[in-house]
Amino acid sequence: MLNSLAAHAVVHWDVIVPKPSGTPPKELTDKIGALLGIVMIAVAAACVLGVLITAIKMAIAWGRGELGESAKGLVGVLIACVLAGSASALVGYAIN
Repeated sequence: MLNSLAAHAVVHWDVIVPKPSGTPPKELTDKIGALLGIVMIAVAAACVLGVLITAIKMAIAWGRGELGESAKGLVGVLIACVLAGSASALVGYAIN
């Protein structure tokens, strides 16, 4: 019985699958490249803004004498900047 069910399933799944040509349209790649470029600029701006905000918080904390807690925030922002920089390098390589 199992063999007949398997044979029946093969008959129903015998479908012709189209094969793509492998190259996307030029208009699509141009739009995706422009979008990824804008995202890369936004990520770089977010990294700079994160460092500036963390520096302001550290300056305020230094005046209060609580610098240790702010240093953790700076480490987190710098790790995020390294990850974003690595990702933007990979995206830049993929675009070109």
